[in-house]
Amino acid sequence: MPSDQPMEYLDANVLLAYISGEADRVDIVEQLLSEAAEGKRTLVTSTLSIVEVAYAVSDLGIDLSEESEQAIDELWAPPSPILLIEPSVAVMRRARGFLRQAKSAGRKLKPADSIHLASAAMTAAVGTLLTYETENTRTYWAEVTALVVAEPDIDQRRLPWA
Repeated sequence: MPSDQPMEYLDANVLLAYISGEADRVDIVEQLLSEAAEGKRTLVTSTLSIVEVAYAVSDLGIDLSEESEQAIDELWAPPSPILLIEPSVAVMRRARGFLRQAKSAGRKLKPADSIHLASAAMTAAVGTLLTYETENTRTYWAEVTALVVAEPDIDQRRLPWA
């Protein structure tokens, strides 16, 4: 794993876009995962994503093949290109603080999102939180976490036949 670059935190919706094959997103996420597997970037997410991705796939009514289920499991099992963070009590307290802060600001924040925000904000090496949330949400999240919050992107797209 590269130690000279900041970690990039993946919101569960990034992984869901990959698993569900969302057009214009799956190729970007696939390349991020490939670059992480090659040691060119460091990707991290909370273990909460394991449940969120499984629930969302089920909730979307996506009928997964055995190969698709195996692909989901491979996101979490070593040698996965994604490092997993186990949320601590401190992360949960910070998440609770984000919920209170959002409420007092008249914003809506889901508990799972608050855990992702706290996990990213409290992991010292994380510099960027990648999400497919709206621009308005990304701006708010950047304000409360002091992280760069952006949609996943890659510097140079690979050609489909490469």
